[in-house]
Amino acid sequence: MTAFRPANRPWRRITALPGFRNFTIFACSAAAAAEWVVWVWVVWE
Repeated sequence: MTAFRPANRPWRRITALPGFRNFTIFACSAAAAAEWVVWVWVVWE
């Protein structure tokens, strides 16, 4: 499942810091999952 919005997100610059790389990947994944959940909720309602 791909995100509906492009991957150019505001917090993408945080990936420059090694310590926040895993957190950024998790944040992007959570954001994509949240968008998918909202889309499913709107469609099924």
